[in-house]
Amino acid sequence: IIEIEKQMVADFGGKPPSINNLSRKAAMSATKFKNLFKAVYGTPVYEYYQQRRMQKAADLMQQQKYSVKEAGLKVGYTNTSNFAVAFKKQFKQLPQEFIQSLNN
Repeated sequence: IIEIEKQMVADFGGKPPSINNLSRKAAMSATKFKNLFKAVYGTPVYEYYQQRRMQKAADLMQQQKYSVKEAGLKVGYTNTSNFAVAFKKQFKQLPQEFIQSLNN
């Protein structure tokens, strides 16, 4: 499970990996994989993936080398508004507000 998690969060640039692909790599059924993943990491697979994805975006913006749009693209969002909604869901502020808070 730990090795699969590393592969899962290695690159956020593309589509999220499917549960079937992940469970195949782990050589177990999708149900067993989902249950074991949640037991190890405390959250369901896609919720965990999304949290890590948004944390990666926050880290990129914190470096102040990337704009909101660039950070969103780096974590797989082609639509900036969808990225902003997902970011706000996790951090309770829009990406632009996050960047402004870094500058204060």
